[in-house]
Amino acid sequence: MQKKKQSRSSPNSKSFQTVKGFPKSLVLYKLGTSDIWHKRFYYQGRYYRETTNTKDLDDAKDQLVEFHRQVIDQKHQSSKSVNSFYSFKRIGDKFLIYQEKLIQRGERNKRINLNEKSYLNKHIDPYFKGKSIKSITRSDLEDFFVELSKKNLKNTSQKKILNFISKIFKYAFENDVIDKVPYFPKISQIDSPRPTFSIQQYTKLKNVADEMIKEDVKIRGNTFTKELKFVIQFMMNSFIRPSDLKHLRHRNIEISKIFDDREKRDTLEISYEQGKTKSLKTTFTMTDCVGIYKDLIKFHQQNENPCSRDDYLFLPKITKRDYAFRTIQRLFNELLNRCELKKSSRNENHSLYSLRHTAISFRIYDGVDINIIARNANTSTDMINRFYASHILNKISAKEIQLKHRQTKTGYN
Repeated sequence: MQKKKQSRSSPNSKSFQTVKGFPKSLVLYKLGTSDIWHKRFYYQGRYYRETTNTKDLDDAKDQLVEFHRQVIDQKHQSSKSVNSFYSFKRIGDKFLIYQEKLIQRGERNKRINLNEKSYLNKHIDPYFKGKSIKSITRSDLEDFFVELSKKNLKNTSQKKILNFISKIFKYAFENDVIDKVPYFPKISQIDSPRPTFSIQQYTKLKNVADEMIKEDVKIRGNTFTKELKFVIQFMMNSFIRPSDLKHLRHRNIEISKIFDDREKRDTLEISYEQGKTKSLKTTFTMTDCVGIYKDLIKFHQQNENPCSRDDYLFLPKITKRDYAFRTIQRLFNELLNRCELKKSSRNENHSLYSLRHTAISFRIYDGVDINIIARNANTSTDMINRFYASHILNKISAKEIQLKHRQTKTGYN
């Protein structure tokens, strides 16, 4: 019987050699009658082959191990590059650049990028750790928000992060980065009515403020002066947000008449150049704010503080306005501590924002229409109903019940 001739291009099955300690898919073999070793291994659905150009078996084994390592490293690096290119962090950064253009066109609030960049760096990127946006599913998002809830992050903050993530996915879809947008987990809305001051508490704040002024109280080198009392009174009569205090200049204030001459009552007209809301409206204060503003000007003049049209209303000597705002906060917190009003009756933290809430609540209790209050306080009726007015409306309801009870006595004590 004639012996079958060995093909020059076919592996010689008798020549197969493996490397101890490595997968059996790593193989050395010879072709036909050649003495040269060839290396081969199987990885992720395909074979990788190459000649060693050597007849020495030990040398060939070393080359096979190195060949295997190089291919695996190259694949991992390639995969890493793809994931890096499509990582949620990178797409999020690109979205923030796009959103900055909208801010420059006046279509988005100036502070939104600062807040959302913080969400990306502090919460989102540390969790997904460079994961490709293409591979993120609804299940991944649900797990992410479970982790957020473990950090005791407020419900409102979680909703803001969810909204930011949905904007990134929409941006990625519109720019052909992903084929579809995943379904997003739902976060139930839990509203927490914000704490306010009662009339008695507000009176106490002013009285203790007078005591601190007489004592010349200093906090971190900053003295508690009449200016801080003016801040309190101004906020209570203007509905202004605390964050807007630091940007308010004299050029933004104009004394305006809203009644005829017989009434002789004026108000302050405030025109905001920047603020929380996208559309910055002109608002009007209570009439008492005119006298408060005039007293503030006198205070600045007596203390040789800058008081020209372009100067700031409060702490005008401090050019770094974030620091100026933090100074006001620290002095007000000391006032709260001295009044023992840091916590509300519902164990909520009072802050400067409580003055705005109180101003709005007092007007509601006075019977002013909520639509009118919302328009002048630069907010919405929905926000007032959800955050400002819930306990006040309950109080008004209780008042109505008592009035009805007095009118129709039912015979029980």
